[in-house]
Amino acid sequence: MGCLLHMLAVLLALLLTPMIAQAEPERCPSCTTPVIFSDAYRDTLGERARYVVELNGLAVGNAEFTVNSEGRLESQSVIEYRGQFVLDSFISSMTQLHGQAASVMTRQKRAAVHSMLRFKAKQADVDERVKFFDLAHRLYGTRSRSGKIQEDHRALSVPIWDALAAYYLMRALPPESSGCFLVYAQRRLYTVWFKHVGLEKIATPLGLRPAHYVKMHFRDDRTNAKVHHAEIWLGQIRSRIPYRFVLNGKDTLVARIESLTR
Repeated sequence: MGCLLHMLAVLLALLLTPMIAQAEPERCPSCTTPVIFSDAYRDTLGERARYVVELNGLAVGNAEFTVNSEGRLESQSVIEYRGQFVLDSFISSMTQLHGQAASVMTRQKRAAVHSMLRFKAKQADVDERVKFFDLAHRLYGTRSRSGKIQEDHRALSVPIWDALAAYYLMRALPPESSGCFLVYAQRRLYTVWFKHVGLEKIATPLGLRPAHYVKMHFRDDRTNAKVHHAEIWLGQIRSRIPYRFVLNGKDTLVARIESLTR
């Protein structure tokens, strides 16, 4: 099973794209000048965001993202994120899918350091580990699928992030900005383009809240890979919490905020 992760968008997107019917190939230009993320956003240690996930209007499970810990690693101040996706038991009996992710990123410059993605799908157990070097301009990854190990090396002139980090990076986007960045997951490099559309009010567990409405499209680096289209609503409050994510196609995947504890 391939990987979707855009922000909430990318992680769920990267985990679940293979479940969604996809459009025909389109043009998705290279990202030669990635966005510079804002220093205004600050992670809150212990924050836990939980989402209800729906496929074509049917609740299929939940996703949870946690700012897990902070400390020092290799003489750098770092922060660790955790994420997990679990299908409800009825759906799980058909798809047998659940997964976990972890990401370590530097406090300064928000550079990826380590990442882990592990999930079970049908009869496959997948475990991916990635180490980033040179402020995330290089990476070395290993991917084990049901005991078969594959290695991957990448070196680019621009930084690369992992799927879980993308969820938090979206929250650090400069307000009303547009641009691109790169995400590595499942031995694929995704180019993610986003565009701020405007402000909208969106339903949350606490009632209507103003949010930045952002459209995205992304694809991986395979020849003739398909372009995926998504939408995300980011809160105007300082935490910039993603209230809702929609992955569009012949099928529709929706993740909406259920609870936030800080």
